[in-house]
Amino acid sequence: MKKVKLFNGKCYNDHSKNGNRRYSHAYIGAYTQKHAVELMQQAGHVRMTLSELNLYWSKGCWGKAMNGIEPQIGVWIQEKEFSNNPPKRLI
Repeated sequence: MKKVKLFNGKCYNDHSKNGNRRYSHAYIGAYTQKHAVELMQQAGHVRMTLSELNLYWSKGCWGKAMNGIEPQIGVWIQEKEFSNNPPKRLI
């Protein structure tokens, strides 16, 4: 069985109601870096690239907000960074 790799970092929320971009924090469980980018794109963050993942995202770290969520394949978004609301699973 393949091991799930963990990533976390900031991403744009392109779906804000007033058209302004807001930052959210995302958490990804994927088999590879390429898979992580594909999952983010499927989740609606089409601007995500492998270069962005390599340069700006933390690897091997689930993040404090993900405490209690078992590492698994998927994408979670925390709409308001550092809020008390748990991250929401997108896929």
